Amino acid sequence: MQLPYSQEDWLPKSKLQPHSRSSLSTLQIRRRPKFTPPPTPPTDAFVRYSHATDAVVRCSQATVVVRRFVSSPLLRSLRRRCLRSLSSPPLPPPPPTSSDQLATSKQVYLPTTDNQHRRPLYTASFSAVWTKMSATALCSICFDIAHSWKQVSKVRKQHDFKPFVKCSIKGGNPTSQKAVRVGVLGASGYTGAEVLRLLANHPQFGVALMTADRKAGQPIASVFPHLGTQDLPDLIAIKDANFSDVDAVFCCLPHGTTQEIINGLPKHLKIVDLSADFRLRDISEYEEWYGQPHRAPDLQKEAIYGLTEVLREEIKNARLVANPGCYPTSIQLPLVPLIKANLIGIRNIIIDAKSGVSGAGRSAKENLLFTEVVEGINSYGVTRHRHVPETEQGLADAAQSKVTISFTPHLIPMSRGMQSTIYVEMAPGVRIEDLYQQLKLSYEDEEFVVLLENGAIPRTHSVKGTNYNLINVFPDRIPGRAIIISVIDNLVKGASGQALQNLNLMLGYPENLGLHYQPLFP
Repeated sequence: MQLPYSQEDWLPKSKLQPHSRSSLSTLQIRRRPKFTPPPTPPTDAFVRYSHATDAVVRCSQATVVVRRFVSSPLLRSLRRRCLRSLSSPPLPPPPPTSSDQLATSKQVYLPTTDNQHRRPLYTASFSAVWTKMSATALCSICFDIAHSWKQVSKVRKQHDFKPFVKCSIKGGNPTSQKAVRVGVLGASGYTGAEVLRLLANHPQFGVALMTADRKAGQPIASVFPHLGTQDLPDLIAIKDANFSDVDAVFCCLPHGTTQEIINGLPKHLKIVDLSADFRLRDISEYEEWYGQPHRAPDLQKEAIYGLTEVLREEIKNARLVANPGCYPTSIQLPLVPLIKANLIGIRNIIIDAKSGVSGAGRSAKENLLFTEVVEGINSYGVTRHRHVPETEQGLADAAQSKVTISFTPHLIPMSRGMQSTIYVEMAPGVRIEDLYQQLKLSYEDEEFVVLLENGAIPRTHSVKGTNYNLINVFPDRIPGRAIIISVIDNLVKGASGQALQNLNLMLGYPENLGLHYQPLFP
């Protein structure tokens, strides 16, 4: 049974170096969503309050140090109860003054920020007062914060029941405790960074390697400071990547660069490609729109288009998934069910779409400078945007005939988010209520596609940072026409979130695993 941690090991007390900052640099227990504790936790557990934010939990099976446990109301109450059980909280003994005393001490000391004093972290003698702890409180400390007591005790037996503390070891294997080892190619771009952010919350996927040729040798914090708190390997060049220890790959490289790279990857890998290189089945169409011939036509035949809610069964059995683009995702999800039901015409579809600046990528371009973007709106790719053939391909599959759309995208001054306003002509005799009911029927069991009620207007704020697609349908002032509004986060549902959703399916996991994020607001 695998432990639900990444880059965290249980070590006997004798193996710790109390005076080493690197060996005990971070003491923490990470939270996992919806973790179900074992049905029969130990009933002989005791807890001792220790300093401002630590607690030591002891029972016949193990001893655990829990950091920052006072964040939970239940545990704050537990802390107060522990304090009341003591006539006065015991002060820690003075730190050892010599290296010999430190080596023979019964306590493990953690360096403070000024590195001049050490406070005791774990006491081997258990001489202080202990307070009886209920099974409920034990679960709150040890299970809700990602412990499984059965797994803990199993690990401890390997070391003959010696006292343990839990710590993070810098430089350790970050995926040693996770079931699936994932590689991220092109981790220095926005979609690569978003994949890493989502994987930090995934209970089964851990990052085994990250590539970025121009940033090779650097830690991820030097490229994306907001990811600096994660235990991730350093960036490497693709030529130095060893894929023998990797189970799956997210390819976040620019368009036109992934075909030969993916063609050279080991065949055992599950691959989700976030570029456009394998989205178009007709390779001559790829050359027409992307200005270069396709260099892996045989691999193109193997690729499955990854619009999850529409092609779920095909994705489950795929080895290579071509992740959809952001605009095509926001357009196809509301239109495909309506076209399949013959409720709208396919000759007069008009799409007015708007995207945040991150949709244009992270490369330095003059038109993406702050003063060029702020306080304005800019149409681009007018009459010839690269997402047009991809969108028409998906709509034509639904209609079983050729579809031509009128599509105009706009860049607006926000970092992320996308809204597609779609104008369609309803089939004769069809009402707005029919469109609404068809969308409701198609997506009522879908978690990430949400049809709003009571005329609510979808807003990009409502999906920021999440994998949701919000949709609603409105009557147009022109009789027989309808307006559909669809919003997504272009970096999540429009890219990395849908990619993770697809990889979950490809590996047999629930497709929502690691994607339970609430929108960021404001």
